[in-house]
Amino acid sequence: MTKVSKHHGNVQLASSRLTKLVADDLDNDQVSSLVEYMTAMSNAQLARHKKTIEINGLTNKKVKFLLHKFLYTRHLPNYGVLDTAGTFEIVHVKSEEKQPDRETLKPTMPFWPSVQCAPSKTV
Repeated sequence: MTKVSKHHGNVQLASSRLTKLVADDLDNDQVSSLVEYMTAMSNAQLARHKKTIEINGLTNKKVKFLLHKFLYTRHLPNYGVLDTAGTFEIVHVKSEEKQPDRETLKPTMPFWPSVQCAPSKTV
C-alpha cells in the first residue's frame, strides 16, 4: 500500500511498507542512539525489539542515507550498511591486518637477446 501526499503542489509517494534494520554489531547504547537519531531526522514510525528496528514510512533510499549519516556523525568508520531485499544490517567491517612479509625471491633477469644497433648518424 502506498500513501500519496501533496507537498507544495508536487505529488510525493511515501512508502508505507515495513523496513527491517538489524544492528547486532552495535552496542545497546548505540542502538538506542540510532533510534533517537532516526526519530529526530524523520517522521517515520519506529519499533525497537532488542537490536532489531522496524521502520515504517521511509523509502529504502532514505533509510540507507540516514544510516550512513548516523555512522559518519558518530565517528564509526569501521561499520558499514548492508542492504539485502529491504532488510538493512549494520555490520562491523574488519580491517585487513597486515600479513607478515613472506620470503621474497630475488628478481630474475629477463632474457634479452643481443641486438646489434647501427650507430645513428648526426646531421
